Amino acid sequence: MAARNLNPNTSGLKRGGPGRTPGIPNKATKTAREMYALLVEANLPEMQGWINRIAEKDPEKAMALMLKASEFHVPKLARTEVSGPNGTPLAAKTTVVHTFTAEKPDTET
Repeated sequence: MAARNLNPNTSGLKRGGPGRTPGIPNKATKTAREMYALLVEANLPEMQGWINRIAEKDPEKAMALMLKASEFHVPKLARTEVSGPNGTPLAAKTTVVHTFTAEKPDTET
């Protein structure tokens, strides 16, 4: 049997507040990121030693681990595509500026 809404919204108005602004992490996410940053900062010397030991046997794996760890601390940048109106290519205009001086070149050398 389907659940029935006992308090239907008949006013036409949206219920509740505006909510969280898009792009702003919720409090739990923000706290988790701050705690991870503190953990990394407190263990940097140990982490460096671990990565060095891994790099002795497998440098590629050590680099992969560093990159994975950095994703938690440094956000990835989104790729963007720039185009003209309606997806057409952008028109490029290049201006070359030459600077000349009034001084004579030194020809004694």
